[in-house]
Amino acid sequence: MAKQFIHSTIPVNGTGIFYREAGDPHNLAFLLLHGFPSSSVMFKNLMTALSDNYYLIAPYYPGFGFSAFPEVFDYTFKGISACMNAFTDAISLKCYGNAYDEGNGPNWDETIEYWKKTHSSVKQVR
Repeated sequence: MAKQFIHSTIPVNGTGIFYREAGDPHNLAFLLLHGFPSSSVMFKNLMTALSDNYYLIAPYYPGFGFSAFPEVFDYTFKGISACMNAFTDAISLKCYGNAYDEGNGPNWDETIEYWKKTHSSVKQVR
């Protein structure tokens, strides 16, 4: 069965941010942020595979892909994270997951165990 993707653009601090979404918004949401240089297209197969059980949102950063190119933008991790925080506010996304296992050291073990207990559908891959 073909999965339905919704493509939208929403203004964030005066810049049109393009994003893809798939799945039911009532399910656990995952915010899929692309790397450099890359785009949200890299998540297409993942979104197809997971959209039956999760709500997935994959935006382009300002100046990437189909998002607008602002005249002035702070292309730093701080600037992009501020933009993505404003993006989640703009689409009313209040609770979501965004994790990369590479950044999880032993100090995260207790938190990961808590997540497993409270969200039985969340699985850790190592």
